[in-house]
Amino acid sequence: MLKIKFSLKLNSLLISLLFLLNYCNDLPTELAFGLVYDTINVYPITSSEVNFLLFSKNQLFRQNRLNTGVLFCGKSQNINALSLIRFGDIPDTLAYVSSDRIISATLTLRPFRYAFGDTLNGTMGLRIYKVQKLWTISVSWDSLINNDIPTDYFDLSRVIGQWSGKIQLKDTMDAISIDIDKNLIAEWFKLHSDSLPDFGIGLLPENYSNVIYSFKEQVAGGINDFRPIIKVVYKNKNDNNDSVTFKSAMGSAFINDSKPDDNSLTIQGSVCYGSQLFFDVSFFPYLTSVHLAELILTLDPSRSYKGNVPLDSTLSVLLLSGDSVNSDTLRYYYAQRISGTDKFKVSSIASAIETWNRGAKKGNLIFLPEGYVNEFQEFERLVFYGPEEPDSAKKPRLRIIYSTRPHFDSSNNCKKK
Repeated sequence: MLKIKFSLKLNSLLISLLFLLNYCNDLPTELAFGLVYDTINVYPITSSEVNFLLFSKNQLFRQNRLNTGVLFCGKSQNINALSLIRFGDIPDTLAYVSSDRIISATLTLRPFRYAFGDTLNGTMGLRIYKVQKLWTISVSWDSLINNDIPTDYFDLSRVIGQWSGKIQLKDTMDAISIDIDKNLIAEWFKLHSDSLPDFGIGLLPENYSNVIYSFKEQVAGGINDFRPIIKVVYKNKNDNNDSVTFKSAMGSAFINDSKPDDNSLTIQGSVCYGSQLFFDVSFFPYLTSVHLAELILTLDPSRSYKGNVPLDSTLSVLLLSGDSVNSDTLRYYYAQRISGTDKFKVSSIASAIETWNRGAKKGNLIFLPEGYVNEFQEFERLVFYGPEEPDSAKKPRLRIIYSTRPHFDSSNNCKKK
């Protein structure tokens, strides 16, 4: 009996050895085939070992800012802001109301609490000019201002209103009122009686301004009872006092800031700066499986700045179908600030690296402000160190865990690809 047991154990051992020596010669079963791809030849690697990060490029995205719910006016540091407004509800029956029949015309603006610059002691001055050309969503800062001088979009021959002062930033904000030239209102009455359009007004900052204020405006697709209005009190045909109120129908803010450093990744709302970070993943064999890809960016606080709100802690990260910023968006990711640090982490861009690996072996991600308010209603600037930064501790860092897929030749031998 002892010999039989020993013989059985010996046979079992020999069978096990034969299996171990030949396990790679057989194709896996259909059930186990998918498991091979996730469990064989797993490696970690970082951008310190392989230069995955090529370069960065800051892009100016002059986005449509029509009826985004906010207007800006003022100056601070290198930022300049102006706004255009067109009004609706102008009657076509008041052509007889000349300027001498107008008792008053008052523009009312309702500020937001958000401001940028010297919010404690700063002063903002603005001048209001007639806009004399049609403006649409295609108009940009460069269309309106050339070498710091307003272009022919504005009738600079006369100032139709002006205001200067400090706005108290508090929970309930007080409106500001500005007298408007009565001749302009009479012109509008005449134009609309002839079924002709007016092109509105422009709010331009005075050069001495050192703060930028924000004002409530119409939101596309919504109704805002706090948008700008002009109330006109006039003498009607019976010489009785009468009034009419024009409500803002179109409003757009235009903001300009200094060009970012080319050796940085700069993200800024309202001004519309975003960054592209370019990658080269040709190191990886074709059809590599990427299990983890984590990107870390380091903020440079000395070049970043904000208004009277905290710096953004989240960024949008886009994977596009091509290098052009107008390419289709394939995937969205997010970069989040690591609490208590100047580091922002994109937790996993594995799908982006696999996409590039199956294509041209190169690609890019675009970094933009995250959320409507950050994108359109504030202009905090976040500046990150770029790939060209000499300090390796500050430059972007990519950490990847990947596996190569096995290849079975014609003899069913398992080989690394």
